[in-house]
Amino acid sequence: MRSRPGTRLRTHDPPEQQPGHVRRGGRLVARAGWLPITVRAGGKRVIAVGLGGVVVHRSQRGRSVGHWWSARRWTGMRRLGRPIGMLFCHEELVPYVLRRCAQS
Repeated sequence: MRSRPGTRLRTHDPPEQQPGHVRRGGRLVARAGWLPITVRAGGKRVIAVGLGGVVVHRSQRGRSVGHWWSARRWTGMRRLGRPIGMLFCHEELVPYVLRRCAQS
């Protein structure tokens, strides 16, 4: 991720079930959390991990902060070794999320 000269992103990658956050210049600019879950699919219980609560301050939108932070959180989620990853978001955001994923 690119940042302006003289600015630094500081991250906090907590253990599972806690939201992580990104700070720039001491100010909170993004957050996202993940949670190990069990879901039912085809009548069977399947272990998974879900990402949600992705929030980016409006002053940072359009700078790929949310995309970068979500990707970093997915990396942490993979360490659990669960076979399925899920993204939780509001229904009205699905078209935006799908566009962003297609650009990756």
